[in-house]
Amino acid sequence: DYKVTGVQTCALPILATTLRSDGMVQMVWTRRTTSEDGYTLQDLGIAALTLGGQMTPVQRELTPLKLSEGSYWGLDVAEREGEVVIAGYHRDISTGGSWLDLTSVFTMISERPDLANSWSGPTVVATDVEIMPSKGDPVSIAIGEEQLHLLFQSERDDVTGIERLGLLYSHGARDQASWTFLAAAGDNVSRHDLHVLERGGKDLLVAAWIDEGQSTRLCSAVTDASWNLDEAICTEAPGSTSLSLVPRDHGVLLLYDEVTVRGPLVRLGLLAHDEGEAYAISNVLATGRLLGASGPVSDVL
Repeated sequence: DYKVTGVQTCALPILATTLRSDGMVQMVWTRRTTSEDGYTLQDLGIAALTLGGQMTPVQRELTPLKLSEGSYWGLDVAEREGEVVIAGYHRDISTGGSWLDLTSVFTMISERPDLANSWSGPTVVATDVEIMPSKGDPVSIAIGEEQLHLLFQSERDDVTGIERLGLLYSHGARDQASWTFLAAAGDNVSRHDLHVLERGGKDLLVAAWIDEGQSTRLCSAVTDASWNLDEAICTEAPGSTSLSLVPRDHGVLLLYDEVTVRGPLVRLGLLAHDEGEAYAISNVLATGRLLGASGPVSDVL
C-alpha cells in the first residue's frame, strides 16, 4: 500500500514533495527567471497537486536572488495535520556586499499552504553551515507537537581532527530563529531522512542515513528530541545510494537500495513500532535501484 516513485537524486534537487493528510501532494521547487536587465534570478515556487492531477496556483516566495550572489538549494517539505513546513539551504555569496559566501538553513511555515501570502518566514534556524551545493544533500525537516526537527549536513573536524561531512540534528520552536540545540548524528553521510512519531505525548524521532566511511552502511536511530542515543544501529549496505522513510500507523517503513552479487536490490524494514523499538532490516522488496517512496499513513485494502 505504498508507492515507489522517481525523484531527482543529484546534489541540487529542484523539487521536493510530500503527501499531505488531505491526499494532495505538496510541492516546492527552485525557479529561475530572467530579469529585465538580463540577470538570471532564482526564487521558490510553491503549489500542490490534487488526486485528479490539477495544480493549485503557483505561489512565488522569497526574494529573487541573482545566481552570481546566492542561491536556494537542498529543499525539503513536511506536513502535519494541515500545517506545512519548508526548509532548505540559503547560500549567500554576496553577504550584503562583503562577499563572505555564507550558508544558512531556513524554514517557512503555513497553516493554509494553498493561499498566497500565508507563509511566515523565512526564519534562519542554523547559521555558518560549512557545506557546498556540490557536496551536500537536501535537509530533512519533520514537524513535532511543539517543535520542528531538522537534520542537515556540515563539514566538521571536531573530536578526531579529521575533516568529514557530518550529519547534525537540531530542533526549535516554530517561530524561533537560531536554534540553540545541536547534536552530532553521523559522519561521512550522504542521504538522510527524518520522521516524527508521537508516543505518550512526546516526540519520538525516527531517522536514517547512509554512512560512506570505510564501507557503505545504512544507519538508523530511534530516539527522543534530546538525541539521547549511545550509538546508531548500522548494517552493511554496499553501493547504497538512496533511502526513504514511510510513516505508517504501526511504525515507520525504511526502504533502501544496495548492490549484491545478484545485482542492485531494494530492501524493506520497519524501524519502530508502538513501543518505540528498532527492528532488523533484511527483507528484499525488489530488484533495481530505489528512487523514492511515499504512501498513506493508514493501511488500506
